[in-house]
Amino acid sequence: MTLVGHLILVLLREQNRQRIQIEKDSLTGLYSRDYAINKINLLCKAEKNFSIVFIDLNKFKAINDNYGHQAGDQVLIYTARNFQACLEKIGEVGRIGGDEFIWVIPHADQREISYHYNQLLQNLRLPFQFGDKQLPISLSAGAVEAVACNYNSTKMLECGDAAMYLAKSAHSTTIVWHGEIHQHHPIPAAMG
Repeated sequence: MTLVGHLILVLLREQNRQRIQIEKDSLTGLYSRDYAINKINLLCKAEKNFSIVFIDLNKFKAINDNYGHQAGDQVLIYTARNFQACLEKIGEVGRIGGDEFIWVIPHADQREISYHYNQLLQNLRLPFQFGDKQLPISLSAGAVEAVACNYNSTKMLECGDAAMYLAKSAHSTTIVWHGEIHQHHPIPAAMG
């Protein structure tokens, strides 16, 4: 290989490394906030119905306060691995801040989305072992379809976030969909 060819190869590898740093959250390995928001914007521009699900770790602040940030980081990493195993089968998950995540699914099949979310909950049913401590992990989730927001990404983010906070305040173990805000009737997770 010539010197110029080698330099081009080195530059391409560095460019790829930098792209991955921008697209991925350094702690969890999930997609970054910027990547997730850009993905939502692109899907809205295509005007094909899709869904986003906001997911929040319940009582995460208590884990950090009572057991330290190392415990909190380990819970985030463990939860992210479970997101990847269960949710990334049908979409992409990004960490949008602290203990909040967004799952971007390129379709709007609520039953399939609920099915995969319930698989995640099943995986997380046992507490996370941190040293000699057992740390329970529970989630709240709120979702919205693009068509319900007229493919407006800002409105989708607002509605998905509001649905997630409704789920959190109601201590819901199911995904609360934006259309359910006035009347909460969860979608069962049956596939078939």
